[in-house]
Amino acid sequence: MKRNLFTLLPILSLAVLLISLPSWSQKAPASPDLSGTWVGETTVPDAGQSDEVILVLKKSESGYTGTISDTMGLIPEVAIEDITWEDNTLIFTFTATTGYETIIVSMNLTYEEGRLVGYWQTDDGTSGDIEFQKKE
Repeated sequence: MKRNLFTLLPILSLAVLLISLPSWSQKAPASPDLSGTWVGETTVPDAGQSDEVILVLKKSESGYTGTISDTMGLIPEVAIEDITWEDNTLIFTFTATTGYETIIVSMNLTYEEGRLVGYWQTDDGTSGDIEFQKKE
């Protein structure tokens, strides 16, 4: 009986090793580095015109930091806050001003084929689509 056990144990060990090899060899795709300057375009519904948005991201040990600005002057290079990067989705908030009121804006962007694509939404419910390209 002991002889059968000693013969069976190496065979079982080899079987477990062979079964687990495919999972070891399959690595998750590398997460893209979003660091750099991203230029996007959106339409501001209240203004009825197109607005160029510049997003600058920096990667640190604790995640991303960054700033955002636009050509209409609603966002005079402000820091982005509450930043999360998970499952190829970047979510953050920032503060915009119209000159007489302050608006909190949240942005939800998905990394797709070298672009950041998604939408923004203000605390009063105004929203719009936006797409960023990384500036080389």
